[in-house]
Amino acid sequence: TDGNASIRRNSNDMQFYAYSGFIFSNNPGESFRVDNGGNLLIAAGNNITFAGAGNVSGSSTSTGSFGKMVVGGYSIFGSTSGIGIGTANPSNHLNIFTTATEQGISIDNTANASALRSLDIYIDDDGKAVIQKNSASGLDQDLALNPNSGKVGIGINDPDRTLHVHASSAGTVEGHSSTQVVIESSGASGISILSGNSDYGVIRFGDDGDQAIGNIVYDH
Repeated sequence: TDGNASIRRNSNDMQFYAYSGFIFSNNPGESFRVDNGGNLLIAAGNNITFAGAGNVSGSSTSTGSFGKMVVGGYSIFGSTSGIGIGTANPSNHLNIFTTATEQGISIDNTANASALRSLDIYIDDDGKAVIQKNSASGLDQDLALNPNSGKVGIGINDPDRTLHVHASSAGTVEGHSSTQVVIESSGASGISILSGNSDYGVIRFGDDGDQAIGNIVYDH
């Protein structure tokens, strides 16, 4: 009524123009509003629900960038390169950028009501990449890699055996089929067993009758 809003029909679309922004409210509180800068602001405690099989897009054919969405103070950007959280120029399909240490991805689970368990992936204070399993009450910190099947390679993308630790190629040789662990290097290779000066280091051999039927022991 004050000349700041109008409703127009353009082709098959009904368009609403608000020159100073507008507010949708479920009295007595505000639900969401669009300000005069074109930003959609959602009031605390409210959700956006998209029903049906439609798309959220700039148009039915557009594939470009549609700016950013701010959630909990974090900016989420979409572009043809991918989705960026904290960055407008994602370098991959999903790129999370932060200037703080030990912030990244956390996957949480509360299947056991007595403890919150999480898998955290982040960069630490020293710049190292960290993958850590955590538990709120310290019940378990176990992390399983390929628990159903498959091999794990460290320094190699085509491991020979169940675990293959690769520093450099030893040539055209593979880990023996009767072994589960391969330690490979183009030079000397081996395994270090480090123990206290007043204790011992050991390799134990076991079977279904005795978990230590044989031992190789070095006693300091």
